[in-house]
Amino acid sequence: MKQLYLTLCTLALHCTLLAQHDLSVMAGLDYGIPVNDYAQNRAVLHGTAPTHQLNLNIGLQYRVSNRIGLEVGIGQSIRSLRAVDQRFADLSPQFRSVMRSKNHYITAFGGLQFYIPLPAEDRLVITAGYAWNYVGAQSLNKTEEFVGGNQHFSALQQFQKSNHGYYGEFGYQGTPAGRSALYVGLKVQVGASPLMTATYTATGDDPSVNYNDAVTDKGTYIGLNLKYYVNVLHRDKVLRAPKPDRVPRERRRKVDTAPAEVKHILKDTMVVAGREVAVGQSMVAKNAEVTISVWDAEAIDGDSIALILNGEYILQNQSLTEEKILVKAQLKPGKNYLVLYAHNQGKYPPNTAAIIVDDGIRKNQIELKSNLKTSGALEITLGN
Repeated sequence: MKQLYLTLCTLALHCTLLAQHDLSVMAGLDYGIPVNDYAQNRAVLHGTAPTHQLNLNIGLQYRVSNRIGLEVGIGQSIRSLRAVDQRFADLSPQFRSVMRSKNHYITAFGGLQFYIPLPAEDRLVITAGYAWNYVGAQSLNKTEEFVGGNQHFSALQQFQKSNHGYYGEFGYQGTPAGRSALYVGLKVQVGASPLMTATYTATGDDPSVNYNDAVTDKGTYIGLNLKYYVNVLHRDKVLRAPKPDRVPRERRRKVDTAPAEVKHILKDTMVVAGREVAVGQSMVAKNAEVTISVWDAEAIDGDSIALILNGEYILQNQSLTEEKILVKAQLKPGKNYLVLYAHNQGKYPPNTAAIIVDDGIRKNQIELKSNLKTSGALEITLGN
């Protein structure tokens, strides 16, 4: 059992080291509505605006394989609560009683993130995390008393030095512009211990108007979360040399190991590796050095492909999944041809792949389809 555990750990570490890695810095804000517990079910105190929660945050996000990641950070929280005793205000129109609570505290947080890739490098993000709030000295406790006519009320607020809670997020991270990306999501934070408690008592000459209430604030809120990310470190997935003996028997295909000759037979068609090639799309690249990303554009059904650029294999015997595979390539002056060669057709023919060609200035995304007789291709012109 110990040997199996060590083997699994070694395999997980090896896969992690080969995967794509990204490190980004983050700046963001949360704006939400506090949710508190009232002893009298808000029969006495009625929360009114401006009641809000505002967090200003900075942090780091670390992603592995664009599927899982970790986000940690620290922030400044501003929580404003306002409650009104409407009964007291009606009895004494000349004096409106208001209980206010506005406090600032430091928040530290960390969350595990799960990503659902979308086209054009967008992603849905699901986060589950832990938050710790630090208010500071308990001298923030205060008592307020108000008198209006024959009515009197007092409010006592007691702050704890710290509390903790848990939060969850569901959001959308938009297409990066260069090295940056914008995120918007819905956040729910639930406090696990009190942050502030307040007791309220009203008295008067008439015993029938004597009453009290209490509010418990745990830092719970529901709100909108905005974040801006700037990527500071990126490492592409490490491609291992293909090993034909590891390819399942039913998927093995004979593949030419020598560079295939490219020859034109019609204006828009060629022959590569013995198959007719249909050049269906074209683009212009500004730089000779490009990064080519490829992944399965549709259902993951066991498609296996090769990429051939100007008659030379730049990728062979590669199974396609939803995870992007990155390959760096060099273009020649003039026209270049990127061919998708299908080793098989997977479970659902034809073999379909999504491809992004990034020349460092612009990213062009296309979709190529190939079968065992015809290969789809992209014409890339290197020019100004």
